[in-house]
Amino acid sequence: MSEKPDIGETELKILSLLYLGLADASIARRLNLGHRTVQRHVQSLMIRLEAAGRVALGARAQEFGLLGRPDRGRCEHIPSSQSSAHTESSASTPSRHRTPSF
Repeated sequence: MSEKPDIGETELKILSLLYLGLADASIARRLNLGHRTVQRHVQSLMIRLEAAGRVALGARAQEFGLLGRPDRGRCEHIPSSQSSAHTESSASTPSRHRTPSF
C-alpha cells in the first residue's frame, strides 16, 4: 500500500489517541462513542493500514503522515537557557543542614 488511505475525521481522532497510548474505553469516553464502536474502528484501521497490532497501527499511521509531526502529544523540551538557569538556581540553594541561629 503506497497511497495515503482515506481516513475519516473520527478515525483520525482515534488514531491520535491510540498513538498517545489511550485504551479503547478512554478513547470512547473522550469522543462520546461506544466502546465497541471504537474497537470496530481500530479493527477497520488495522486492516486498511495493514497493521498487525495497535503499536504497528501507530507506526503505519506515522508512515502515511496521518498523525502530523512525530513529536505530537509528547512533553515539550525545556530550552537549554531555562534548564541551565534551573540548575544554577538549585546550586545556590542553601543546604538543608543549617545551624539554628539563636
